[in-house]
Amino acid sequence: MDDKSHGQLNFHLTQVISGHGCFRSYLFRFGHDTAEECPACFPTAVEDAEHVIFQCGRYATLRQELADAIGERLTVSTLVPLMLVSSTNWTLISQFVAAVMNEQRRAEKARQRTRDYLSDRKLWYTTSTGTESYEVTGGVPRDQCSAPPCGTLCTTESSA
Repeated sequence: MDDKSHGQLNFHLTQVISGHGCFRSYLFRFGHDTAEECPACFPTAVEDAEHVIFQCGRYATLRQELADAIGERLTVSTLVPLMLVSSTNWTLISQFVAAVMNEQRRAEKARQRTRDYLSDRKLWYTTSTGTESYEVTGGVPRDQCSAPPCGTLCTTESSA
């Protein structure tokens, strides 16, 4: 192994090395996600950088392809040393990390869109005291009313 470092840290590598990225455990810590568990490995694993890069089944195929290309399985203790072996390794590992982090970001955005949609939903209904609203938090079909019984036909409207 030569002592020359290869490549430069980029956005995705920095997220993985620091653990500050689209990982549910990190987002949950700041109230930006509803749980810290990995959706693929639930309930046994917390979705942090180590789990996502080295263990999560969602990325097993990508991880195996990387291992085949660099000739060794990636682990916590081999990540940086393997990157420094050659510019080829650096590039391959960087591409693997970018692919994983792009998928993590896509999944996080999908969860956010769902949360935003559901948080903007209110069920409006009329009672003897006037119009009231009920916040819909998930899974309520548009043609069904889950608000307290009011004796009138309920409608849904977006508060946005």
